[in-house]
Amino acid sequence: MGILSIDSARAFFHGGRLTKYKGTVASIAPALGIVIAVSPTASQAGACLPNATEFVCSGPSAGPGLDPKIEESADSPTFVTESGFANDVDTETSISITATGSGGASFSDAYGAYVKGGVGGLFIRNEEGGSVNVDVTGTFIGQTTDNTSTEHAGIGVYNDAAGQDITITSSGEARGGAHGIYANNNGSGSISVTSTGDAIGTGGSYSYGIRAQGGVTSTTIDIQTEGLSSGGGYGVSAYSLGSGDITITTDGQSVSSDGMAVRARHEGDGNIFITTNAVSTGGSQGVRAEARGDGDIVIKTNADATSSASLSATDASIGIYGYSTGLGSISVTQTGSTTTASGAEFGIYAGNQGGGHISISAEGEVEATDPASGIGIYAQNQDMDGDVSVAVSGAVSGISGVQLTNLGTGDGRVDLSGTATGSGGTALDFLNVSGKSHLVLRDGWMLDGQALAQLGDTDDLLEITGPDDSSIDLSMLGDDMASSGIIGFENFLKSGDVVWTATGTQTGGGFLTGQIAAGELILDDATLLMDAEATPFEVAAGAILRATGESRISGSLHNGGTVTMQDRTPGDRLFVDGDYSAGSALNVDAVLGDDSSASDILDVAGNTSGTTDVFVTNNGGVGALTQQGIPVVLVAGQSDGEFLLGAGDYQDSGENVLVAGAFSYRLMQNDDGGWYLKSAATPLSSPPLPTPTDDTPDNKPDDTPDDKPDDTPDDKPDDRGTPGGSVGGTPPPPEFQPGAPVYEVYPQVLWALNDLPTLYQRVGARHESQFGLGPAELTGSDFADKVWVRLEGEHLDLEPDDSTTLTEFDIDTTKLQFGADFASDENSEVVFVLGVNGYVGQAFADTKSSYGDGSIDATGYGIGITGTWYGDAGGYIDLQGQYSVFDSELKSDVVGSLSSDSDGEGYAVSIEAGKLLSDLNWTGEWDLTPQAQLIYARASFDDFEGPFGETVSTNQTDSLRLRLGTSIDRVRQAENGEDWSHYYGLANLYYEFLDRPGVIVDGIELIGEADRLWGELALGGNYAWDDGRYAIYGEAGFGMGLDNPADQFSVQATLGFRMRW
Repeated sequence: MGILSIDSARAFFHGGRLTKYKGTVASIAPALGIVIAVSPTASQAGACLPNATEFVCSGPSAGPGLDPKIEESADSPTFVTESGFANDVDTETSISITATGSGGASFSDAYGAYVKGGVGGLFIRNEEGGSVNVDVTGTFIGQTTDNTSTEHAGIGVYNDAAGQDITITSSGEARGGAHGIYANNNGSGSISVTSTGDAIGTGGSYSYGIRAQGGVTSTTIDIQTEGLSSGGGYGVSAYSLGSGDITITTDGQSVSSDGMAVRARHEGDGNIFITTNAVSTGGSQGVRAEARGDGDIVIKTNADATSSASLSATDASIGIYGYSTGLGSISVTQTGSTTTASGAEFGIYAGNQGGGHISISAEGEVEATDPASGIGIYAQNQDMDGDVSVAVSGAVSGISGVQLTNLGTGDGRVDLSGTATGSGGTALDFLNVSGKSHLVLRDGWMLDGQALAQLGDTDDLLEITGPDDSSIDLSMLGDDMASSGIIGFENFLKSGDVVWTATGTQTGGGFLTGQIAAGELILDDATLLMDAEATPFEVAAGAILRATGESRISGSLHNGGTVTMQDRTPGDRLFVDGDYSAGSALNVDAVLGDDSSASDILDVAGNTSGTTDVFVTNNGGVGALTQQGIPVVLVAGQSDGEFLLGAGDYQDSGENVLVAGAFSYRLMQNDDGGWYLKSAATPLSSPPLPTPTDDTPDNKPDDTPDDKPDDTPDDKPDDRGTPGGSVGGTPPPPEFQPGAPVYEVYPQVLWALNDLPTLYQRVGARHESQFGLGPAELTGSDFADKVWVRLEGEHLDLEPDDSTTLTEFDIDTTKLQFGADFASDENSEVVFVLGVNGYVGQAFADTKSSYGDGSIDATGYGIGITGTWYGDAGGYIDLQGQYSVFDSELKSDVVGSLSSDSDGEGYAVSIEAGKLLSDLNWTGEWDLTPQAQLIYARASFDDFEGPFGETVSTNQTDSLRLRLGTSIDRVRQAENGEDWSHYYGLANLYYEFLDRPGVIVDGIELIGEADRLWGELALGGNYAWDDGRYAIYGEAGFGMGLDNPADQFSVQATLGFRMRW
């Protein structure tokens, strides 16, 4: 080995240092610009040597504790490592760098270096200015058992007053007795620590995994972890005397065996933001945040934050701790159903001695495990006007589940959609809340223990709301003996567009105010208690109060929204023990039948005022006559309120009217002050009461029992009197729906089309002389086959006295009939003529009734056969048979179409006989022909459904009518001997043996009885020419009922043409 000796002690020691490069130990004297090699052979030790721009660290370690320390003091040193670099120092810091200039310092390790020291691994001190940047991927280890020096760190950086930012990024392992990673900025910049590897402090109770500390002039502190951060005292810790925010985000596990897993303390006015996304385990506290200035605290835990170690008597075992002495607010949010926050004394603790708000939201599990004194969530506001709010959607448990204390003027609020358990009997404790205590219940809420508001206040509020439907047992309210009672809340609010179902009976803690502000509250056999001095319970605009079974508002009720009992089962009853006022809607179910029909009832013990629109759903009622009516509203006090049907099946003079079967129902007030659905109208006359048909007992459908169940309103005890009041005298007439008069007349229109003519009306003659033939010609060839066509018209005007619907009507009928007759034996003295015919006809009816006018337009088509026997002495017998089909359209002037396509059919048979009583007189004398005709007819239509769901069917369809008449005839022959004329006068009596036709509308028969006995006078004649080959004929008549001739009459006319060949 050679030795180079330089005789210049000052040159060697002033500014020089011992270093190594690629295993060769050397000394460099920058002041002289020379390097002195101590040994010409490699020593196998890593070294950091400069080049033109930076220090390059390379080479492996000589062995554990065998490497010299690397120490550099320079203006703005920059260090980088090469692959394989390692340095292992026994008693000093492995790499110590001091920045003396304004450019700061940097150390970059991209190759996974191994650096270990007896004091520290890597330590950088910035004495002048600039920023320090550390970006390493390897392992950096300092002294591992002693925490007495801040330099006992795997990685440490210190900024003096002139320094700026500190940035540390470590993806490997940093380990030290005091700190895994340590950053202290007394300068004017920020601190940023990103650890994706492990940062571990191993020196006992006061060691830190990651520690960041800012001086009074520093700005922000930002710590992000993905690996393990562990220390005996702190897993992650940030402390600031400056003005910037502290932000800690842990995506890796944070562990403290004795102290706090994550801790942040701010002495300035900056905010604290802590987000934990992985397990944080602290010996005394899981997460702790302290704001000593006016900044806010925001803590978010997205994974476990637990306190598991045993504690000494002076320690507090707390899962999450937030504390502020300034004006800032505290927000703690625990998200995720699998997260937990637990501690022996407190799961979550938040205290504010300043004026800020406290907000805690727990979605997971929060528990205090000390069986003697543990509180799941404790929130305390000591002063000023800050509010305290706790939301629990997971599970919270302890001796008390949640305890709120607000000694200032602010409110205290608990929002519960999860489970709150108080093993000591109190699940939610609003303790010493000077402002309003506000308990919000949402779907999923559960109490195991009582919820207590401070007694003696008047503004404490119980609110039930969304976002989903839920339920509550009202017996829990105000009952201090109930294990899960809700006690001390003087006001009630239902909010949110959701449905809450209330059951049970509230016996204590009557509310001073109550409101359904939105959505729906169902009282299901429930009683809601209002205080004696309470304002009316209010249903706000757009909100719904639904009552089922027997439910009660023990107080007054103001209905500004909708009160409903509709559930498809009539018989519900809502009792209002006070007054009722309204400006909105009441919805009820009812069976629209007679007085005994079931209905929902609003039963008011006090007075009523305002206007209520009542909406009624008919549940299977088919209509019946009422007297008292069907009760809807009962009023024991002053009945000044007005209840109007809010919707109906039609309107009459602006009033809504309901329809069931054949009947109309109106909502009317009786003299007892109650409001009833009535099908009885103001008496116009005394028509016969409708009779139920055999197949519909008592006017009820098959699925409506005749006897009401025991819980129907009429069978319930009621100390408010019997509904209906006094109804004496003659029962009022029914009120039928507007379609009923039209239905009643419909069969008679079909009768008009189905009717049969007389022999003369059909072919223009009753015997041979009237064909233009003399007796000698009867057996001749002139009595031959013939064809004919005729047009018939009739106007019928009826005002029956016995009409069910008090209907008068007129029918205009027009028929075009055509046929052909065939003589059986032209040479016989007795001639039998067979004929076939057809017709097309139309009948139009106008109906008039106090229940509503209407019209019927019917078209008929028919075919028929005839057989006529003509004797040689002027006698005849005529037989007819006819089959018809009908197509009809029924309309009401009130409600429009009743049926647009009603089909029907009919048939009729007739026998007519007559005899010319005197000999023919060819000198112009008059002859007499008595005659009789018996017609049996039946006309019906297919059942159809009307516009209100009513079923309309035919009832009486048959007619048996006898005509007795005589004509006085005269036949004259023209001078040419070939033309003949015949004219006559006719008098008839008609008698109907059967009842007039009727209909059944949902079990109610509607019928109009016209006079059975009618009289008729007619004039007619024919003119034949060409020896009787051609002829025209006609008849006009006037008929009237003989009992009521002014009210029942008809006018008819027929005109025909025949031709024989």
